[in-house]
Amino acid sequence: KGPAGSLWTFLYKHYLKSDGSISKYSASWFHRSTDNGKTWEYMGMVPYEFDHEKDPGAAKRYGFGEPDMCFLSKKKAFALHRTTDGTGMGPLYITWTDDEGKTWTKPEYFDDRGVWPQTISLENGIILAGYGRSGLFIRPFCNGDWFERIAVVNPSEYQRETCSYCALLATGPDTAIIVYSDFNYPDENGTPRKSIMVRKILTEA
Repeated sequence: KGPAGSLWTFLYKHYLKSDGSISKYSASWFHRSTDNGKTWEYMGMVPYEFDHEKDPGAAKRYGFGEPDMCFLSKKKAFALHRTTDGTGMGPLYITWTDDEGKTWTKPEYFDDRGVWPQTISLENGIILAGYGRSGLFIRPFCNGDWFERIAVVNPSEYQRETCSYCALLATGPDTAIIVYSDFNYPDENGTPRKSIMVRKILTEA
């Protein structure tokens, strides 16, 4: 959901470059609906750009995937972009827009991992970002600053502890719930089982 009741959808696919060729990398695409999803308007795109120092294998990757977007105001928002793919674990990147998704800043390194990033803005001004693989983390944003990530599931052997996908839902002005998988939650006999977990998050600005 976006400002003024708008709806947003995020895609990742290849795109036509200025020279008329199709990029071998996927980009993050942003579309908006102002009529409850009946029609959609293309707003903008973030082409794949990377930092070789942060990700030496970046040139072999598929590109950006699974973007998510969070508004700070009517026009200002940020987006997170996955790069983890079949070539291995990759960084999460962040971009910013000041014109409601039409143009975006150059992608910058956000963290060393991050599949299916999810974001939520609370009424107290705190924004939460959930992401992981390996592990699962929550990272808060408040008063213009990102804070250190907090482990929800501690990382271990790759995809042996959680799928690292999550969902976030606001439940009050300063609270939210996070839904995620835990592959090692003990059953009544103490045997580790794959489980769906729901935890409450309490924030303080």
